[in-house]
This record gives sequence, structure tokens and C-alpha cells, in this order.
Amino acid sequence: MSLLEIQEYLESNVKILDHLYKFAEFISSKKSEDISATDITKFDIENSIFSIIEHIKTKRLDWMVKSYKIISQDYNYVIQRIKQTKNPLLKAIYSEILYYSDEQKYKTYIQQAVESYYEVLDRFCIELSDKSTDDFIHSMIDVMRKLIHLAVKSKTSKLKDIKKLILKIIQVDSNVKLYHYLIVSIIELMFEYNKTFKKNDFDGVDDIFWNLVQLKLKEKNYHYLINIIPKYGNKIDEKRGKLSYPWDEVLGKCFIKAMEKADSNLTARHWCIDAIKHYTRLNKYTNKIKQL
Repeated sequence: MSLLEIQEYLESNVKILDHLYKFAEFISSKKSEDISATDITKFDIENSIFSIIEHIKTKRLDWMVKSYKIISQDYNYVIQRIKQTKNPLLKAIYSEILYYSDEQKYKTYIQQAVESYYEVLDRFCIELSDKSTDDFIHSMIDVMRKLIHLAVKSKTSKLKDIKKLILKIIQVDSNVKLYHYLIVSIIELMFEYNKTFKKNDFDGVDDIFWNLVQLKLKEKNYHYLINIIPKYGNKIDEKRGKLSYPWDEVLGKCFIKAMEKADSNLTARHWCIDAIKHYTRLNKYTNKIKQL
């Protein structure tokens, strides 16, 4: 397979930011002995890019160094790919690779990465539906994380538009697959970048989170609620500066339901102790504590 064919394949098939290592494996498998030395280097660069981009800066340092040693052999090729491709995700990937290089002169490519990841996220927002796959949702969150991180880092003027898009996505219909994952991931992201997302950005987020809690109550997914309510319920109210929903009351009920549905006395005892601790901390449910 020629280098041009590899480029055309990537152009048509790189659509989501998930399982990109498979493209690295594909590129590696298509490298043949009759390719010129120059093209072999470019094959290796493409391979290295798709080996690390999905989790760049979070993978093992030795793996990153090894990959960049290959990529740095021809940064001009990466620049050429940015100019050539019409695929915004590819453009974002190549730009991010240049930004994270050790070469100071390529740091300006962060702006191109932000522009391209924004275009990708905007497209994802349009395409998001109840037919969206799990991989699509996971990719959407990954793109969102990369975008907000790079946007804050670059201090781009586009940050206002990025926030607006993210706050639009969080209002997605609850019929979407992995709705719970999407909502919780966005709320988590908003708290992580709490200097970017201001008090008024959380208006309505309490309603969205409450809706998620009610859906999980109907599903009787008490363990999940025990995990997320303490993390986000009261924290959303604190950010907004006003109380909205009875998070603690619902959490207490979840502890009791988990205790009642426990499959062993030992597990039931564990949930009972947690319920007592919870109600004791609230200091207003004396009768409930006596009953437990």
C-alpha cells in the first residue's frame, strides 16, 4: 500500500477519537519492502502519531519520547498533512502533535488544534442522537476534554463559543445512549475548569442532574446514585449559591434501598452503617437513625 493510499484511507476513516491505535496497527501492517526510504519514514511518523495521540501526555513517558523521536525526523511532513487534509479531526490530531513537540516554533499550532477540535465537536453535536454508538459518545467526551484543555492553555478568544457549545450538549435528550456518562462527564469537566465555567453557567445544570438522578431511581440503580450524588449534588448548589433539590434525602433513601436489596447480611450491614453515618452527619433524622 502506498503512502498516498494510506493518507486517503485515513482521510475517509478517521471519524472519531477512539481506538486510534488500530490505525497505527493498520499503517504498520501495510508498510512493504519496496517503499522508498523517505516514504518509510513517513509511514513510521503516521504510525507513531496514531500510537500516542489518543492519550497524549497521559501515556508512559518512555513511549512518548520514543514516538516523538520518530515524528521529529520530519516535522515538515506533519505540517504538510495539516495543509492537505480536509478532515477536521486529522487536522486537529496533526496540530496537537506539533504543539506538544519540544520545538518552540510549533507551539502556535495549538490555535489550529483548538479550531479543528471545535469543528469536530460541533459536528458531533449535530450528529448526536439516540442512535449514536458508545464509541461515538466516548469520542465526543474525549474531544471535549482535549478542546477545553487546549483552549484554556492557549487563552483563545474562542473559549466563549466552546463553553456555549458544551452547555448546549449537556441539554441532550435523555434517550441518547450513555446519557448518564455524557452528563456526568460534562459536569465533571465544568468543575475541573471551574475558573472557566462561572456561577451562571451552572444555571439549569441542577435540573439536568436531578433528571438523571430520577432516571436512575426508576432503574433502581442505587449503587450508581450513591457514587454520583455526593460528588455533584450539593457541589452544584454550592457553585450556584442556592439550594435546588433534596440531594441528601435521596442519598439516604439510596443507602436504605441498597441495604434492603443486599445479597448478604455482611453487605446489608455495610450499607446500614453508611446510612447511619449519613443521617448522623445531617443531624436532623433522629427517628430514622433509631430505626436503623
